[in-house]
Amino acid sequence: MRTKGLTDYVAWPLYHTLGKRHLITFATDRPGGFEEAHIAALKKLLPVLALVSEIRIKNRLARTLLETYVGAHAGELILAGATRRGTGTTVRAAIMICDLRDFTKISDNWPRDDVIDLLNDYFDAMSEPIARHGGEILKFIGDGLLAIFPLSQPNACANLLHAVTEARAAMVALNERNNGSGRAPLNYGIGVHVGDVMYGNIGPRPPRRTLATPGAIAPRCRAAIRPPLPTRSSCWRRR
Repeated sequence: MRTKGLTDYVAWPLYHTLGKRHLITFATDRPGGFEEAHIAALKKLLPVLALVSEIRIKNRLARTLLETYVGAHAGELILAGATRRGTGTTVRAAIMICDLRDFTKISDNWPRDDVIDLLNDYFDAMSEPIARHGGEILKFIGDGLLAIFPLSQPNACANLLHAVTEARAAMVALNERNNGSGRAPLNYGIGVHVGDVMYGNIGPRPPRRTLATPGAIAPRCRAAIRPPLPTRSSCWRRR
């Protein structure tokens, strides 16, 4: 601190609810350091600083949790107060859906921990390219996932295709690792589409859900293909 020209510092705990405790420090470059009057004034600020810091920390935690479990776009809507049942927002987007083939057979025959490791590796291979290219995973569906690339973003369709290409490359690398450890390769399907996705609140709580008007099209694309090649809907081709 002296090398930065500081002459004194003080530190106090900040007490939050639920027994949480944090630390706050103050430093000064005033010759002679803090006077007693300065320290007394800072102490008077501690209750206010504790309140403000707890609000900021909880806001950040809430935002992180919402982004993790419902996605960034839906999370922002929830934070903005869009929680009334029956309300919804329509987003024009490029849609990607994928799932594993023969997962039921795998889960019936593989040890539980191996199945969990498999799913983690598979979702890493799929989700990291999606996030890297500006997509948002709306939900995980068993061994599959549904992601969107809002058309409000520049080059949304191209970004989706880049994500698919990188995900396929990641799956090739994953299957090579699995082959080296004596595991069978993982087969999967990917379907893409362009259409309107509706964020809506349904259910008694209500939970956050996604109602996609083209949602039945992407799964049909996915079901019709031979893994691991992706397929496109006719709507996508018209674009």
